[in-house]
Amino acid sequence: MSTPTADTAGLVRLVLNPRAGAGRAGRRVDDLRRAADRTLPAWDLVLTEGPGHATALAAAAAADPRVATVAAVGGDGTCHEVVNGMVEGRRARRPGLAFATVPFGTGSDLQKTLEIPADLESALRVAGAGAARAADLIAVELDGPQGRVSECIVNVAGFGANGEVVRRANRMDKRLGGAITFLRSRPPSPTVPRRCTSPGRARPARNPGKERFCPCSWRTAGAAAAGWTSPPRARCMTAGPT
Repeated sequence: MSTPTADTAGLVRLVLNPRAGAGRAGRRVDDLRRAADRTLPAWDLVLTEGPGHATALAAAAAADPRVATVAAVGGDGTCHEVVNGMVEGRRARRPGLAFATVPFGTGSDLQKTLEIPADLESALRVAGAGAARAADLIAVELDGPQGRVSECIVNVAGFGANGEVVRRANRMDKRLGGAITFLRSRPPSPTVPRRCTSPGRARPARNPGKERFCPCSWRTAGAAAAGWTSPPRARCMTAGPT
């Protein structure tokens, strides 16, 4: 952890994923520190060391009464982990603790949804002095290989073709940026010989080549896949009051 600034009232804790944006976030740590000195009255910095670590760091920030804002410095994956560290079950670990994002990721869709400036210093100013507003979360429970998983979604949760696109994107070199990465990650054909079955497993289709490989998602708002939005004919399904 970096040494915090002298005045720790209203501390902004920056949780940085050095691998975000094909390593761009890690290469600009010194730039981030200098920009934080210029724009934030009180801040400190912690770096993640692997998948899931941002969640633990955010939970620790929630337990620190000095911290007023937890800012995810990275992409949508970093934001997802930080938000999940700020909640326990379906409740905030500390009501009143604010979340912010400083975009460094491949897609950074949450940044677009929240209209956070892409410029580093401008994003830090929002983290330090922006107006806080309430936001919806999506609570998801599913059965996976390691048992039941419960997580909160702050922007969008995709499955079907969306999950395949993200899986492909995460295995690619992301240096060409989000839009190109996600375009290259599309399945080779919108029709594939697989079909989904509960609880989330895939098995060979009865009629290979005849069943559609459909993109599906739950959203609170905004963009996905580096700024792409739903097509005009997409159908919206609701599970109850919003």
